[in-house]
Amino acid sequence: MGRDQKQKCPNCNSSNVIPIVYGMPAPDLQEQAERGEVKLGGCVVTDEDPDLYCNDCGSEFYQEGSKG
Repeated sequence: MGRDQKQKCPNCNSSNVIPIVYGMPAPDLQEQAERGEVKLGGCVVTDEDPDLYCNDCGSEFYQEGSKG
């Protein structure tokens, strides 16, 4: 998938997909989350955490090409 193409949700096929960001968020990251630009995934990080979140259906999933 090219950089200009946005991945679609595998559940509802929506393009309203944002990255999930893990770790302690700085104030600017909290503001991005409030605007719906990123989803905060929490401070506990594992190897099984999804990369992307669908704002339309709430699905969490992995980017194409990553594990999952």
